Amino acid sequence: MFKKIFKRKQENTEEFKSTESIFEELIKDKKRLWIVIIVMAIFIYHQNKGLQKPPITIRLYGDGHYEVANTPKTKSKVMAEDLPVFVSTFIRRMNFVDSYHLNERIPLGLEMMTKDLREHYLETILTQKTLTKIKNLEWETETKLGKPSFERKADYILCKVTFVRVINDRIKGTTTTQPYLGELKIVLVPRSANHPYGLLVREFKYEQIQPNN
Repeated sequence: MFKKIFKRKQENTEEFKSTESIFEELIKDKKRLWIVIIVMAIFIYHQNKGLQKPPITIRLYGDGHYEVANTPKTKSKVMAEDLPVFVSTFIRRMNFVDSYHLNERIPLGLEMMTKDLREHYLETILTQKTLTKIKNLEWETETKLGKPSFERKADYILCKVTFVRVINDRIKGTTTTQPYLGELKIVLVPRSANHPYGLLVREFKYEQIQPNN
């Protein structure tokens, strides 16, 4: 009889110890969970803080050197050497005789325009019919620019530049050239991540000219 009572007491003690052990494990698990939550919160905070930092803007110049703007709100003024690089980039992007790079270049060129000019191109020039026609040409081009001239006006900068599209016709297997005379009216805008040069094109006109013999 005493053996049975002792055995029951021993079983109860073991059950108590088992319950106590489970409780301690729960406490430990809770502490671990809080540590994980705190670590994750710190990680997310630093990630968000990093995302809120303005992107680094790099302006590349014709002679190979570059300027890094750590903030899009940089107060650096537009330099004379910004202008030819800006014009060269714009002319190369706004290429309506290249069948293979329309999707990647034209949207970038539109971002270099003022809102009014961009809307004009989207509504009247860059129609689906026109884009399809250009793609069907199967022309691949290279653009060569002459030295641009600049003249400061009241509220804009007038730029005149000659450029040549060297056209490789993949259907005919021929190479031809088309020279143009371009005229741009450029306005100053605050520098930003979207406008690293601090410039936008307000007006863009060009016409095909006779090649120089």
